[in-house]
Amino acid sequence: MPLGVTLRDIVFDLCGGVFGGKAIKAVQTGGPSGGMIPELVRLATGIDLIDVYLRALAGETPTLAATQERAASIRFLVAPHAGILDAPPHYDDLLAVSGVECIQLTAKPGSVSLPRSAYDRLGFLILSGDPASGVPERANEVAGILTERLRAAIV
Repeated sequence: MPLGVTLRDIVFDLCGGVFGGKAIKAVQTGGPSGGMIPELVRLATGIDLIDVYLRALAGETPTLAATQERAASIRFLVAPHAGILDAPPHYDDLLAVSGVECIQLTAKPGSVSLPRSAYDRLGFLILSGDPASGVPERANEVAGILTERLRAAIV
């Protein structure tokens, strides 16, 4: 799978949809993006999964009713090539892009290498918006701009 493929693409285009034509209530992914799932669910549906979890632990019956219907997308940033990062690139201008919720560069000055694991990320970005507004495409675009800036900053 190329980077930027959405879960919707996988479920409906690659796998042919949900068995019996039922609606999808939730999707659980494993791996390195799993820790970001609660934030994406909150942005997409308004459901705070951390609150739901804590209420369930306290013996309460949590509410899982969506209060909004939006799209949310995350992109992880990795080094486009190995080298030395003098300083992380600027990105303040990208915070003004429609739907950008968060850009976080975790890269520190020093040696960077090509990714060998999820721990080799240089940062991430999250976008949200109306489902028809092209959130995944905008996320790919912003990630591409940041990757080019990282490419120029790593010598």
